[in-house]
Amino acid sequence: LTKVEIDKYIKMFSVAASNAVHKAGFDGVELHSANGHLLEQFLHASAKPCNNRMDEYGESIENRARFLLEIVEGVSKAVGGRQDCILYLCANTQLLADLAMNDPIPTFSYTVTELKTRFPKLAYLHAIKPQVCIEGNIHEVKENESNDFLKAIWSPRPLILAGGFVCDNAIEAADMEGVLIAY
Repeated sequence: LTKVEIDKYIKMFSVAASNAVHKAGFDGVELHSANGHLLEQFLHASAKPCNNRMDEYGESIENRARFLLEIVEGVSKAVGGRQDCILYLCANTQLLADLAMNDPIPTFSYTVTELKTRFPKLAYLHAIKPQVCIEGNIHEVKENESNDFLKAIWSPRPLILAGGFVCDNAIEAADMEGVLIAY
């Protein structure tokens, strides 16, 4: 994308959010930055498709997060800075092998810290656990791969986790970890 195209995307996201909240009567909007979609692609430097830009939207973690943060800023302003703009992140290395990060913690630590600091009215953070449940079989998290770092950064604000949950471990996570569960 060119800088002009990036600016157009920021405007399109903002207009869509404004229309959803102010015209269609939605309670809020969720920005999807997971599962290989455009916003997530900008965050990745070590995966395919990846962000191999050499400008203000590439190379460093701060630059790779810039597009996402600018989208959130535009959307937040478009919905009036209300507490109904939220973000859906995929901070893992297992889902979508083509998008696997060698170490997602620095990228998502920076991004979530910036989101929490810049946008105190974000309603919640919705993240995919690096643990999946396929046909009833839970594939466990690899050593040193969890979303605990997201929970620590985002706390005490609401965190929704998805991935790898069945009834029993979902109830346990909600009760013991104080997170909300999505299926």
